[in-house]
Amino acid sequence: MDEWKYSPSADQGLPPFASLKSLKREPGLVSFVLQMFWATTGLLYMKIVHRLRIRGLEHLPKEAPFVLASNHASHLDTVALISAIPAKLRPSSYPIAAGDHFFHTKRHTFFAAMFLNALPMWRRQAVGHALHDLRDKLLKSETILILFPEGTRSRDGTMGAFKPGVGKLVSETQIPVIPVYIDGTFDAFPAGAKLPRPARVSLTFGPALSFETTPNTREGWGSAGDTLRKAVATLHP
Repeated sequence: MDEWKYSPSADQGLPPFASLKSLKREPGLVSFVLQMFWATTGLLYMKIVHRLRIRGLEHLPKEAPFVLASNHASHLDTVALISAIPAKLRPSSYPIAAGDHFFHTKRHTFFAAMFLNALPMWRRQAVGHALHDLRDKLLKSETILILFPEGTRSRDGTMGAFKPGVGKLVSETQIPVIPVYIDGTFDAFPAGAKLPRPARVSLTFGPALSFETTPNTREGWGSAGDTLRKAVATLHP
């Protein structure tokens, strides 16, 4: 029998709020309880107010690691995706959120990290280094990343180009990438709206994509983004 070895948390030693902003953050008991509460409340809200319909759950892998990549039209997208993920996978699920929007104050940081389990992506800082850390997290731990490869919410409801960052995460790896199309969130809560409207929302998971043979180069990253965007577009109801 192999000798048991203690592995300290990757974020051990960081000050509390530095830990909440760290890509190395690992879940704890308090965050687990808060996230289960938020996911359950979010699912009830989406079902009652937006009559959420979920298709293709059979395409989700039974265990981590994998990546969910979706179009992005509303802040409701994250709520819909988190609420649709099976409960046993939620502690391993990390939405990637804009650091300058969701982590710019202590209050926002606490909510994003403790309730959503979100990890920050600082759009005006060292994105390349952050992507390297996220790739490392995918390869070395049971992690599910929730990505919006457009990089920002749509302002007219149409899906934009996918940035090559997703390719940097998964090219030349065996990490499954699940395309997701979310429909109706732009009508329900578009950018600039103060309150959501009770529009119907549907969420469709597609078959897993593999980028194991996609070169881990600039050309490969762009190709992966284009391939993934086409896969998401085909899921439009």
